[in-house]
This record gives sequence, structure tokens and C-alpha cells, in this order.
Amino acid sequence: MLLTFAAMFVTKKLCSSSSYSTIAKRQAEVSHPLFVHIKDEEFRLIDPFTRIYTFVASHTSQGNLSGIKEDFQVLPYQNRTSALEAVLQSLVFVGLPKVLNACATLQQANLLPRKEDLLVETEVGCQLGDSLSSVDVSKLSESDKFTIRGHDVFSKVYSSAAEKLSNRIRAFHPDLESWVMDFGYGRILSRPLLSLYQRELCAIAALAGQSVAPQLISHLRGALQVGASKEQVHSILKQTHFLFSPQAQEEVDAVWMTFERSRAAL
Repeated sequence: MLLTFAAMFVTKKLCSSSSYSTIAKRQAEVSHPLFVHIKDEEFRLIDPFTRIYTFVASHTSQGNLSGIKEDFQVLPYQNRTSALEAVLQSLVFVGLPKVLNACATLQQANLLPRKEDLLVETEVGCQLGDSLSSVDVSKLSESDKFTIRGHDVFSKVYSSAAEKLSNRIRAFHPDLESWVMDFGYGRILSRPLLSLYQRELCAIAALAGQSVAPQLISHLRGALQVGASKEQVHSILKQTHFLFSPQAQEEVDAVWMTFERSRAAL
């Protein structure tokens, strides 16, 4: 677990600033072949580890197993637990088969973190953070803790629109709303090891190539709500052409224009 906590410390330190320093790519703590596609001014916006986690999310979404393998190969071991979180959270955005295939590829390549360095909440329980600071935890079941944690994170991501969105999902089917809160946000998107800022950037990276404009726009807003700058969010979208396809890039460029117009109208 010491390696895990060390990775958390490094990640937190790297993400404490809204922009990456002016260190050139060749001097960055980690390198990746795909960095050559990113202009220097874009590269400096996001720390290189978080950038690679977004690559992981896109490659998982696309089912690009060789890409996932390369992502993990360039990372120091202590950062692979965080990168694995980017794979695991993709369950919410692309489904179980692609996540299982990604994990199988990493296992075969001996790139998975050791079990003792993983966060296994089914063993250690729900990691609450500050989600339940005003609640008597002793009176809550583990299931209740995950549910409350899910509602807390959902509210942080969607802010004033959270209740409206929750009601809309419930109108589709009451169980669907419960799954979104309890499972999607309570058990997956609120896990430690990645900050909510990082998780939202990874969500954008996973959705960018899927032609799902409404959900992409929701997470563009969500990323801004949890601390990402407009420039950082746009920077993730600009990766779409080399992580998915030029056609996908055209689609997200159109989504971004729509998103910008809607924000300007507020």
C-alpha cells in the first residue's frame, strides 16, 4: 500500500496547479510517443501523468489494446494504480467487455499493479473522504455509504443541474437512476487514487470518440465544475484525432462550438 499512497501524493502534487509548468516535453517526468502530436502550449496545460491517464481512457473506449499496453509501459510502476483506475472507470462509459479486455491485456503483459498496491473497497470498505462529514457513519451500512458518496459526487459534478438530471434519469426508469447513483457514481467515479478533476478529464477522453454529444457536453460541464479550466477541457478534446479518428475530431469540434455558444448565452 505504500506505493499506492506515494502515487496518490505525486498525483495530488502534480494536479494542485491549474496548468503544467513550462518544462519542455523532453524534461517531463514521463514521456509518451503520442506527446509528439500535442503542441507545446497544449502540453503545458495538463501534467503528463494525467495526460497519459486520458490516453488510457480513450484507448479503453476504442478497444485499442496495443495502445493501452503502451500507455502502461511508459508509466513508472507507482503510477499504474492510478492508470488502472482510468481503465476501471471506463465501465461506466463503454461497458464491461472493453474493460475486461483491457485488464486481460495488461495481465498478459505483466503490467497490472500487484494486488497489495490496489485499492479494493470490497475488502477495506467504502472510502468516504469528506462525503459524510456531517453524518453518523456508525449507523450506516456499506451500501448506504456508497449511495451517499455517489449523490455527493454527482452533486459536485452537475452542481445546480444535478436534481434536474437525476429526475430525468429516474423518468426513464427508477432503477436506472439508482444504478447511476449507487454504482456509477457511488462505487466507481468517486473512488480515490484519481481526483475528480482527473476522472472528469478521463470521462471526456472516453466519450470523445463515441458520437454521444449529450453525455460529452454533460462531462464538459462537469469537468469545469470540479476545477478544470476551459483550456484544459478543450485540450483533451483536441487529442481526439490521433486517439480516435479525424472524423471523430470533427464531431467533437462541433460539440465544442455548441458548448461554447451555450455558455456564452448564460
